[in-house]
Order: sequence, then C-alpha cells, then structure tokens
Amino acid sequence: MSQTTIALPAVLKAVNGILTSLSAGKEIKVVFAGTPCTDGKTVYLGEPLLQSQDALDAYLSHGTHEIHHVLYSDFDEVASLGGLHSLVNALEDVRIDAIGYKKYPGGYLWRNEHFSKMARAGQLPNIRAHTSAGALLCLTCYWCMTALMVEYDCSKHYSEECFCTEIRSGAL
Repeated sequence: MSQTTIALPAVLKAVNGILTSLSAGKEIKVVFAGTPCTDGKTVYLGEPLLQSQDALDAYLSHGTHEIHHVLYSDFDEVASLGGLHSLVNALEDVRIDAIGYKKYPGGYLWRNEHFSKMARAGQLPNIRAHTSAGALLCLTCYWCMTALMVEYDCSKHYSEECFCTEIRSGAL
C-alpha cells in the first residue's frame, strides 16, 4: 500500500478547519505541540508528525476526541476527583467518544484508522509484568465500556496472548 504524501502546512490547515467546524461555535484554540490533551480551552495535538496520511489521521483522531472533551466534559468535576482522575478519565473518554461518534460518525473512522495503524506499528500501550494494577484497571474499564457504549472492541488491537500470559504468571 502506498503512502500518501501531504505537505505539513496543508495538514495543519485542514485539521484546524475541521476541528473548528466541530466546535459548535465555541472558541477553542488548537495547538500542534505537547501531548494530545485539552484543558477545556485549548486542544493540544502533539508535535507535527511526518508529512503523510498518518499525520492527518492522528491529528483528526486526537483532535475530534479532545474537541468532544471540551464540548461534553465537566472539567471542574473531573479535577475534583484527585487520585481517581485516571480511572474517571478512562470512563469519561468512552462517554465522550460515544456522544461524539453519534453526532459526528466520521470521528469514529479517524479514531479506528489511527488505532489500527498504531497497533500494526506496535505503538499502543502494552500490558507487561510491570503494568500497575491501576493502569490495568483503567485499561480494562476502557475496553469494557467502549465495547458496551460504542460497540467497538478496543482489545482487538492488543495481544490477548500477552495479557493471558501475564495473568497466568501472576505478574498481573
């Protein structure tokens, strides 16, 4: 399969335009730096990627997800949770994806394509002996809730054998 080359400025302009159109009129700043996340006012999409379709897929996947956080998450409530933040954020990710996919089905396609490419490249977080119980709980909740709410099996991108081996060994 050949790789489509797209000039980086065109990718950034397209992503900014698409995300602006999804923002429901809310003023949201899009920044191509840091790690993909949002503070409720600014969406950070990471450092500019290679000039390719992969960059467009990654930015649209992360961007639509983060825009949905801005539109549908209660940042004050999540911030007040302290040590439960990671677990609640994993569940909140599923909730906002379910809402977002219903309103903007294309976001599901971008997210699926991006995760599939990451899985093929071996770039998804992996379950290993050193995986903390908290991280494992968050990942398990994310998988289960995504399967129930979005009817999407995230675990298909992970090695079931790796997961089962770690459980049988008592490492998890």
